[in-house]
Amino acid sequence: MNRTEDFPHISTPRPRRFAAAALAAGLLLLTTACASTPTARAGTPLPDLVGTRLDLAKSQAQKAGFPSVDSVDARDRARKRQQFKDRNWVVCTQTPAAGTPQDGRVRIVLGVVKGGESCPAQSGDALVPVAPTP
Repeated sequence: MNRTEDFPHISTPRPRRFAAAALAAGLLLLTTACASTPTARAGTPLPDLVGTRLDLAKSQAQKAGFPSVDSVDARDRARKRQQFKDRNWVVCTQTPAAGTPQDGRVRIVLGVVKGGESCPAQSGDALVPVAPTP
């Protein structure tokens, strides 16, 4: 005896319908997730990050719509010290300058020193002390 003959109003599920429904639901979730991701408007200016802890500076730049943020050792570029814990480093310089509008292609480079060290002066070798932002 066939079960569908006893209940003609019930049809057997079709795998293709289920797959199509699952795909549609997945696309809807993906679209919703992407739509809810905050993005900065084009032209949002880069904040002044000098004197800020590296972890906070990266976060501020990304919130302003600058996703590409790199850091380099401002005191000794030849040694290329790695910034393993961003919270232990302080920003001395930033390129481009604060106020540069975001256009989706700007790459930020932050010159940093380890907390407690002084920033190198822009002209000459004199060191300028900098207090990190808490």
